Amino acid sequence: MEKLRITVNGRSYDVTVEVLEADENKHNPKKEPESFPVQPLTAISGGKAQANTSKGSTGSSSGNSTGNSTGKTVNSPMPGTIMSVKVNSGDQVKRGQVLVILEAMKMENEIMAESDGTIRAIHVSPGQSVQSGDLLITLT
Repeated sequence: MEKLRITVNGRSYDVTVEVLEADENKHNPKKEPESFPVQPLTAISGGKAQANTSKGSTGSSSGNSTGNSTGKTVNSPMPGTIMSVKVNSGDQVKRGQVLVILEAMKMENEIMAESDGTIRAIHVSPGQSVQSGDLLITLT
């Protein structure tokens, strides 16, 4: 048993903790810490979200998917509701152009193109709910 003092929101608590397993790093301090692969995160700043894009489609698709999974995909960076789609199939888009307006937590987020391309398919429609990672648009 170990006695510890923990402070939460400025208030201190004395607790007794039962140690079930010995800490390996305590007994082997030269052991390298375990590392895990890091997935890129989407930066959100001032209500503007940069969409995750990737080659191919590995995520689940919401809406009217065409089933064709080649090209660049634009996926939802967070759960929310599609407020509007600012492009049409066949449109030429430039990097940074707004593709979709996604409402999440009472904020409207602009989902923008990460690269130039042509809209091949739109997989969502206004009013549709999406989850993080859902396919929104396919570019070529």
